[in-house]
Amino acid sequence: MTVKRAHLILFAGVFIASASSILIRMSDAHPLMVATYRMGFASLIMLPMALRGGLVRKLRALSPPKRYLIVLSGIALGLHFATWTSSLSYTTVAVSTVIVDSSPLFVLFFSYAFLDERMTRYGGAGLAVIFLGAVVIVYNELVMDVSLKGAFLALLGSISLASYLVIGRKFKDGMDTLSYVSLVYVVSFLSLLFMDLAMGIGFEPYGAREYIIFLLLAIGPSCLGHTSYNYSLRHFKASQVSASILCEPICASILALMVLGEVPTTYVLVGAGLIISGLFMVMEFRVRTKR
Repeated sequence: MTVKRAHLILFAGVFIASASSILIRMSDAHPLMVATYRMGFASLIMLPMALRGGLVRKLRALSPPKRYLIVLSGIALGLHFATWTSSLSYTTVAVSTVIVDSSPLFVLFFSYAFLDERMTRYGGAGLAVIFLGAVVIVYNELVMDVSLKGAFLALLGSISLASYLVIGRKFKDGMDTLSYVSLVYVVSFLSLLFMDLAMGIGFEPYGAREYIIFLLLAIGPSCLGHTSYNYSLRHFKASQVSASILCEPICASILALMVLGEVPTTYVLVGAGLIISGLFMVMEFRVRTKR
């Protein structure tokens, strides 16, 4: 596959994934239920295709460490959806998506520790800009008298998303994308199901509208969006993929304005601009390998 086509698939996935926050805000179901149904439907869509492609045989051929990576990746993805989906109940789409998509910062730290990818000293300026942007975002929440719980949950979602991306990058030569994603989605669904049971959140019948939202989340942002991320990890570094995801809060904020009527405050716009600019600075000056 050409580099141009690989870039096209990645950015198409980012655009599709940006609709997830809008669909989540449109749902009246409990956030964890939204995440659980989303991954449940995504698993039902992806798993049959993977089974027809010899999933069982490929799974048996994996070494135990590779299997553990799949489990860890699925748990990380489940935590990402649990925390980030919940954050949208406490803050705006713009604030939530900007924070959760700051995952490149954590990807850099994890990549340094586990993938031997290092950031040069010039990236320090970018880190300072990111920190300043975060301060502005927090100040906005305080001024607007909004609970910081939403921002904190989005931050946890960012850390777990970074973990998911780094594990996927480390696993890139272990299995084809369809098989890997199908297994990760199943583990993610099971981890979310465990969280539901642990928190005493029971399943209840929903109207057709809710199930349509769950299905759209599964088909679009999960099966097409997140699968494109995993595919792209076979062609780009984890930090490059996560940097591309920085386009998501921009698209999501525009959609939130058009669909939900959410107008970002000046503080959010300034903070988001600083964070995204800082992340691009960090990505620009980090291409070096530990020796």
